[in-house]
Amino acid sequence: MLEINITIFNPLRAYGGLEIATTKLGRELQARNFRVDVVVLPDSRVESLARSLDLEVKPISLKQEYFNFSSAIRLSKIFNLSDTDLSVVGKSSLLSTVIMAKKLSRKKPVIVFHQQMQSGVKKKDIIHNWIYRNLDGVVVLNNRMKQDILQTTIIDPSKVKVIPYGIDINKFRPMPEKKIELRKSFNLPVENFLVGCIGRIDRQKGQDVLLDAFMSLRNIDKIKLVIAGDPSDRIFFDELQNLIKAHYMEERVVYIPFTNKVPELMNCFDLLVVPSHCETFGLVVIEGMACGLSVLGTDCGGIPEIIDSGKNGFIFPPRNSSDLAELITMLYQDRDLMKEIGKNAREKVEQNFDRDIEVNNIIKFYLELLSRK
Repeated sequence: MLEINITIFNPLRAYGGLEIATTKLGRELQARNFRVDVVVLPDSRVESLARSLDLEVKPISLKQEYFNFSSAIRLSKIFNLSDTDLSVVGKSSLLSTVIMAKKLSRKKPVIVFHQQMQSGVKKKDIIHNWIYRNLDGVVVLNNRMKQDILQTTIIDPSKVKVIPYGIDINKFRPMPEKKIELRKSFNLPVENFLVGCIGRIDRQKGQDVLLDAFMSLRNIDKIKLVIAGDPSDRIFFDELQNLIKAHYMEERVVYIPFTNKVPELMNCFDLLVVPSHCETFGLVVIEGMACGLSVLGTDCGGIPEIIDSGKNGFIFPPRNSSDLAELITMLYQDRDLMKEIGKNAREKVEQNFDRDIEVNNIIKFYLELLSRK
């Protein structure tokens, strides 16, 4: 394979799933013999992450605004110095600047937008028409996102590719032999049936619906609920705490702050609930499935494209606590079914959501776009 130079444009102060995923993609590409550099804001957490992954870093200070000509000039110089063949962009507000830089550069690299959030906003004005006409490719996470971008922009359908997230299936795996040990390490009860929920504490994530469902299960003493994650909405978090106290559930609901030991925590659970009202993809769904859990997820965003309800998980309507309570009760009472669902879930992740599958599909798409140039 000819040497291909890739520049990842990630000059963002924010540090969330979007920034982390785009930067970690650079490591995967570099491991497959692509030459990768990452454009970052100086002294940002993204810069620290990129350096920790042994990626070549190009710090640049610029304004986060459409058509920033001075930033485009500086980026075009990076394209020239790096001999960039293809540039990856993870945030839509940066597209106009990157496309301008392409037009100012010597080599005219292919520009690929990795869209990780569903917009739903119509973008067919003059500015966005120019942007999406000049984009070379777009990677989206699921078919709903593809339909969304085709309906809201003028992008050529041949430029849009559905490539779901993948995960490290050796890291996220069933650990039944360690279940008791892991529960003890998190100070969780060893004997109880544990229902888990992992994610930031936020109204959109639906932890209140899960609590409502759990209240209807108070007659089943063996079931306990574990909610894990940091609150992004402090008012909502306080409301949840007050709800737990008002219904005397302090002994049955365990709260765990953010932890990096997600595979270990998931292996403490008997089943996982993802009660979100809005979920573009649902990475936590495939993480739970990879750990061999029965996952109960809402019928929103990309979740129904991951779970085949009744085969490798279950789908329930958003904000429907009664249906959720029925599903939890059913699996509590039928452990054989729960184990079969978990086994099927693991198999689906192995076949469809392995990180290697994702990266190989991305590379295949990049090479296809480069061949069109």
